[in-house]
Amino acid sequence: MNLELTKTDSAEQVRNIREKIFLVEQARWVAPASGAWKSRPWETIPLERIREGFAANELMLEYVVAEPHSYCLAIGRDFARIVPLVSRESLEKLVAHT
Repeated sequence: MNLELTKTDSAEQVRNIREKIFLVEQARWVAPASGAWKSRPWETIPLERIREGFAANELMLEYVVAEPHSYCLAIGRDFARIVPLVSRESLEKLVAHT
């Protein structure tokens, strides 16, 4: 769905895809627990434990979209970085014009 989001050129399509992403993410949290990441949602999982679960060619991106700045948390097997991004408004304009 994130790939669909980058390929759309309509504001309405962007809204629809974002709603689908939201619903999928919500369903993930209300589904029965499976795996270490969901077995105890109230506990913090150490970053090293998360990174150990990745293959060498895997990467997880988590976005925090806000004003005045947004960020992307990039986690791979051998690294974790916070990448500063532009504001939410700027990102929305870029997505709408892509």
